[in-house]
Amino acid sequence: TSVERDIPEKLRTVVPGFWRQFGNGQIHVIQRDPAAHAAAPIPGMTGMKRDPRGPHTAYFVADLEQAEQHLIAANIPYDRVQGFIFTADPAGNMVEFQQDPECAHTSA
Repeated sequence: TSVERDIPEKLRTVVPGFWRQFGNGQIHVIQRDPAAHAAAPIPGMTGMKRDPRGPHTAYFVADLEQAEQHLIAANIPYDRVQGFIFTADPAGNMVEFQQDPECAHTSA
């Protein structure tokens, strides 16, 4: 089943694709066009090391601020924009963290 994309409105035009729901998970199919992405950077993400339009795995976290503090304490490089954190796993694969909307904690 296709579901509404849960991304900020201003990002919808620069992150083309669709979301599919299955059970308690989602798959986000994002169109990848490096030339077009260079011409249309994501607002607020200029200079970031990672482009979230590339292949990555995403996770909801109970407390995004706590997740960020863990990355800082472990000296793990990351990029943050709005309610999203992008980093890499030890093998170099991009990983996204975002606040779980079902948790009471809210983050900036």
